[in-house]
Amino acid sequence: MNLKNIRVVYNKERMDMLRDRRTVFNMLLFPLIMFPIISIGFNRMENMFREKAKKEAAQIMVLGAAHAPELDARLRASGKFEILPLAADFKQQISDKTLRAAVEFSPGFEQALHASGGAAPTLTLYFYRTELRSELAVRGLEELIGKYRTEIVQGRVVSQGMSAASLTPVLTKEQNVASAEKVSGVRMGAI
Repeated sequence: MNLKNIRVVYNKERMDMLRDRRTVFNMLLFPLIMFPIISIGFNRMENMFREKAKKEAAQIMVLGAAHAPELDARLRASGKFEILPLAADFKQQISDKTLRAAVEFSPGFEQALHASGGAAPTLTLYFYRTELRSELAVRGLEELIGKYRTEIVQGRVVSQGMSAASLTPVLTKEQNVASAEKVSGVRMGAI
């Protein structure tokens, strides 16, 4: 078989393939149209589910609430959480995804918190790492506990006669130097 015959067969097959509209559509247009639509659609659907989950009050359980009445009251007053009654199988409920998270205060939590020079009290957060609603509940708990922690530290600093501003010796600012076109180009490239 010589090269001329191969070229004739190749040109004939190419012509047949391009004549068939379904083949051209499936080869060129379908991927160019459908893949971006599918990618954007799944992204929007994920964002919609995430926003819906953020708006829901997370069902949590508070263990050892008597050890931290002030923080327990803040959790109940926040409106972000629905506090369920205590149950011994709370870990199983989290695994079954009927309970989003649980927070456990160590014995003597608040006394240790207000005592000077003692060991820091601990609290334990129980959650299901790969479940979105459970992770959102823990992020909400961490945010509320972080604010409480900051207030305690600021109160300690002020009681020592120092300024609360001494807790943040350096302020950080962020400024984007990339143009809007470059930022959108990178985002579109990721899609």
